Amino acid sequence: MGNDDHWIALDNLCHLLSEFDVKIFTTIEYVKELNRLGCKYYLKHELEIKEDSESKSNFLTRIRSEIEKSDVIMLETLRTEFEWFAKNRLNIPVILFVHCLNWWAFPKKRWPLFRILRNIKGIRSKLTVFNLIPSIKGENVLNRQRVLMNVDALVFHDPGMVDYYYSNWTPPFHQIAVMPYTYYDPDVTLTIKNHGSDNNKGVTKTIRFIVPGSIYQSRRNYDLILVAFEEAAKQTQVKIELIFPGPLLRYESNYGLTLKKRFDRINSSNSNLMIHYNSGRETTSTDEYNGYMQSSDVIVSQMPLNGKKMFKYYDEKYCESTACHYADLARFCKPGIFPGSFKMIPELAQIVDIYYTESELIAIILKYTNREFLTNRKSKAERLSRKYFSKEPIMRLFLKQMLSEQVNRIETTKHVVGTE
Repeated sequence: MGNDDHWIALDNLCHLLSEFDVKIFTTIEYVKELNRLGCKYYLKHELEIKEDSESKSNFLTRIRSEIEKSDVIMLETLRTEFEWFAKNRLNIPVILFVHCLNWWAFPKKRWPLFRILRNIKGIRSKLTVFNLIPSIKGENVLNRQRVLMNVDALVFHDPGMVDYYYSNWTPPFHQIAVMPYTYYDPDVTLTIKNHGSDNNKGVTKTIRFIVPGSIYQSRRNYDLILVAFEEAAKQTQVKIELIFPGPLLRYESNYGLTLKKRFDRINSSNSNLMIHYNSGRETTSTDEYNGYMQSSDVIVSQMPLNGKKMFKYYDEKYCESTACHYADLARFCKPGIFPGSFKMIPELAQIVDIYYTESELIAIILKYTNREFLTNRKSKAERLSRKYFSKEPIMRLFLKQMLSEQVNRIETTKHVVGTE
């Protein structure tokens, strides 16, 4: 019900839960975004939409009795109404999906107020900071702590978050499970093959690298990536394409415009390197994004070398307190290039190259211009994705971690998914 960009994650979750009886409680605004992006799996489940005349808290109060008739509620993302969930302990097991663990669980990771104000430009913005970013208010910080006391289990998208949680959370512990943000889905590949893709050039001498994700200056590693690709293009006769599908102007438009100028300069000055980018403000549709990903050869992570990420003025770290979105490798069966801050997942070790310096990144890029090496890596990626990251093994592990004592019963029970 709050501002949320995790529409694709919800749709993927609906697919993973397709064998269960699921009802989704959400808002019309959220459904419109699901439809705009071309999400389809959620349509197979029952929906209940908040009335326009209802406040969010009134909606939650109205549906509470129905929710408590279910066997479990999953809060796929919770960004608002902390006070309601802090004051209302539901009489069924509650599972909370956590994307940024420090923001949720560890208030000391929040920036001090003087640092927040120093980071914000404009007197008016400084004076209204708590209205602009209500989650940093003391009452909301406290309510998030109380919410955690009212949930039974936490789900992380990155296995590295499990160790971080146990190292920093004071017992008693929640039940913990890991579920990737996305996963290998043969339907995705089949749909693209059947309908074709404007981005798919078939057999070509061009090697296509893609840098997925939204465009943020504060969280990403574009400078190093661009410098390395420019240098690599000078050292090979193989033509290279570099794709940025995330909208340049959606989140940090001034920085996006700066990147656009840099992309255009590179395109006009380097015959071996062509950069494709999304110059708009809207996230691309699911089909369009899948087309870009499927037609690419190698996924390049935009994580910074130090792994640091700022989220709502909290310090987070990829692969520790927040997920690094490694699962795109499995969804699209691609090899990947990651910085040294990536905590290797054993199942992916054969298809991931790690770099710590600019020269190492250049060497890895050049390695992938060898078509035989690339073909071998892509074959391994498909084999590993099918084995470890398809729907069946993911759900088997999830049930084992989360519901091991109730597996037999849960197969026929009802789930409720909230899209806060």
